[in-house]
Amino acid sequence: MKRMAIAISIFSLFYVGFVFAVDRGTEDVLTQARKALDAGKWSEALKLYNRAVSLTKGSEAAMWGKGQVFIRKGDYRSAKSFCRSFINKNRKSPYAHACLGYTHLIWHRYSLAEKSFSDALALDPNFAPAIAGYGKALMLAGKMEEAKEKFREALTKNPEEVEAAAGLVDIFLFEGKRAQAIEIIEPLAGKLGEDPVFLFAYAKALGKGNLCLTC
Repeated sequence: MKRMAIAISIFSLFYVGFVFAVDRGTEDVLTQARKALDAGKWSEALKLYNRAVSLTKGSEAAMWGKGQVFIRKGDYRSAKSFCRSFINKNRKSPYAHACLGYTHLIWHRYSLAEKSFSDALALDPNFAPAIAGYGKALMLAGKMEEAKEKFREALTKNPEEVEAAAGLVDIFLFEGKRAQAIEIIEPLAGKLGEDPVFLFAYAKALGKGNLCLTC
């Protein structure tokens, strides 16, 4: 259950900050897949993402989404196998390496996660989701100051990088700085009001949610 809670917290962010060039029909399939994924309908989501993979001949959007299904349902073995195949098919894709990074992260394999995020950033130093993921790995490993630096860096690359904002909320609350936590997350309300990562972080900042940095 702890791993699943982390999965929901971390991997709801996967679509935040990612812009892919896809046609309208494929976009509709991806939208349906995302809805199924958010509803925890794993079989339906996987079927839809497989369809998107076929339609786009393995686009990053479809492959990225398919990886989420395995990760968010807690199927580490399938997630690791899939993300590695994603890398093998597109070694120059930062999304592929980040996919493996988040797979390691949810299972508390922080050093492996850091390596994967580093590989993603070697391909694209401005890739905010990988920077935020790196920060998450550092935070969960107890390296709070280093994590803060990564989260802030991610927000300079993309001010709407919700995982970075959520990470700073967790650290500020851990340090007893609730006002700073609210200051970080509240400006995103008008832009990410329906995002589950935002909602969870905002609830914690307002004292309406649980805080656990290492569980």
